[in-house]
Amino acid sequence: MSSIESVEVIAGISPSGEAIVERVGVTPTQQGLQVTSSPLFAGLAKLDVITVDSKKKFSIVQHGGNLNIRVVSRSNANQLLEIVAKGVEELGGEISNQSERFFTITVHVGCEFRNIEKVLEHMMSQFPETSWAYTNVFDSETGEPLNWWGNILSEQ
Repeated sequence: MSSIESVEVIAGISPSGEAIVERVGVTPTQQGLQVTSSPLFAGLAKLDVITVDSKKKFSIVQHGGNLNIRVVSRSNANQLLEIVAKGVEELGGEISNQSERFFTITVHVGCEFRNIEKVLEHMMSQFPETSWAYTNVFDSETGEPLNWWGNILSEQ
């Protein structure tokens, strides 16, 4: 049986040019390291399989099919959770990385972007000081869609 571990990965670059490092839970597999919980900042999601080099740069070997959505609020995130939890549960998703001001939502891409965004729009209508972003949908440098979900959706 594989043990659960964690690795540090570069999640981004600060305005001063320094690497922002995030610890990500993983389980070793034959292909690499499978992400066990969607991180807050790194462009990964639960069930992705990655490799990590000596400089903490990750590469995705295989996408697990999940979208990772970071939610940040100026108000208490616990109030947001009450509103968004039911919709996330109905989509078969999960909430993690809960704190006073933020959390992440993991939902399979097969639920369709429009259904996921409907849940998020409902949350935003009640908490307009809240923002959300997909962490694994757009290229962090170019802003272009990564389109990794095409093959996964065509297999369904």
